[in-house]
Amino acid sequence: MKTVSRPTKYYLTSLATVILLALNLYMTKVFVVLGSPMLFAIALLVEIVLLVVFLYNVIRALATPEKIIKSLVESAWGGLKTNDYVKQLSKSKSPLLNWGRRRFRRHNPYGLPLTITLLIAAIFLVNFINLLITVTSKGSLTQIDTRVLNLMPSIRTPIQTSLLRIVTTLANTQTAILLVAAMATLLWRKHQRLFAALVIVLAVGEEIITDVIKILVHRMRPPLPLRLINENSYSFPSSHVLRATILFGLLAYLIYTSYTSIRARITTIGAY
Repeated sequence: MKTVSRPTKYYLTSLATVILLALNLYMTKVFVVLGSPMLFAIALLVEIVLLVVFLYNVIRALATPEKIIKSLVESAWGGLKTNDYVKQLSKSKSPLLNWGRRRFRRHNPYGLPLTITLLIAAIFLVNFINLLITVTSKGSLTQIDTRVLNLMPSIRTPIQTSLLRIVTTLANTQTAILLVAAMATLLWRKHQRLFAALVIVLAVGEEIITDVIKILVHRMRPPLPLRLINENSYSFPSSHVLRATILFGLLAYLIYTSYTSIRARITTIGAY
């Protein structure tokens, strides 16, 4: 009797997990409509567990293809380096080509790791701009607010509130200051002083830009009876979300550059 190979098992498990994720996501929406807080919380927890299982199996399943792709890329790169035109370009003193080469150096923190980080940041920026346009133009997405406001009192529980308060502290001002100080100190000790200064500038710049956009958009918060905390600022964009995106993005970059394993780097990008 033939046995199923390990990569095939991981592929099949990943496929089964995707199906379960879709079914569980549907059930989560059903529980929201039914207004069952406990079932909704359980479904949300199951969704997180399934996501972790899916990521683990995908990483394990890609172990063999990863080696094949790496071998093909190395072979192709070896062939390119022997090409006469590529040799001429490699010897070129053009400032533009020199700048491009520096952006793709694998072992330079300001090379390929930073390029990948900026590309991911660009994706987030495009999505944020689209959301900003939708909010300012009062598009269809903003109509969800009324439904959420009507639904929230019926599904909110003390356990959920306590959990979300803990999650919120991960991106509050105090945590942000500690995280920025820790990253800047670590980078300074590693003699990456320019990047240490950049971390501080980005953190301060994010706070300023967030406040400016809040004032320009002028989007009000929910009515006082529905609030768990009192905030005097406007609601969009969320300071916590932008702060977490910037700071944990920088943290992911530091972790990415600290490991040479492709699997560890893929895990870091996926986790972010």
